Amino acid sequence: MRERWKGVHDKTIIVSSGDDAGMLCRADEGMWPVNQFPKQAVQKRYGFEVTDDFLGHIQRSSVRFNNGGSGSFISPQGLLFTNHHVGRDCIQKVSSADHDYVASGFYAASPADERQCPTWRLTFS
Repeated sequence: MRERWKGVHDKTIIVSSGDDAGMLCRADEGMWPVNQFPKQAVQKRYGFEVTDDFLGHIQRSSVRFNNGGSGSFISPQGLLFTNHHVGRDCIQKVSSADHDYVASGFYAASPADERQCPTWRLTFS
């Protein structure tokens, strides 16, 4: 395990519903596994040079949750990004009778306000 990510299961997770993502981007031609990434096609179509270093960064940022979902590190502090269906189990577990975060959502104004997922563990390579 890389030392810098030790204890990362205690960090915050961003969950996206996916509904808003469609407004920000559009679908492209299928899934691009890191080891089969179409670098030349992306360069030609989008004018972005995808380097091996960039692909390595993406691969090292990828995580697998113990509930089977996947996500990515998006900050050096261990902040994670995943989809709503992956995070729903955690969202339900940190909810209470007074605060149904699945129904009403949640915003942490500061790190002290963040909710931690009590049963999640991550694996990464």
